[in-house]
Amino acid sequence: MFEYKILTPKDPRFAGKFDAQKLEEALNIYAQQGFRVVNCANADFGGMGISRNEFVAILERQIVGGAQPMPMQPMMPTPRR
Repeated sequence: MFEYKILTPKDPRFAGKFDAQKLEEALNIYAQQGFRVVNCANADFGGMGISRNEFVAILERQIVGGAQPMPMQPMMPTPRR
């Protein structure tokens, strides 16, 4: 089983200053905690008439020892009869 973390410029580790050096520092800190980068992208977020493009990194780490898989939840509600 895996655990995931989403890293964006809003992560508190950047303290309002997102740059390559701070990103590298954050990734190394998360790597020390067992996370690895599985994907990076620029994602478009919108809302309230404002659209913004934001960097997103997806990190994962394997959960070791005793973790039980979560039961699958349906994506759509079951229709009522």
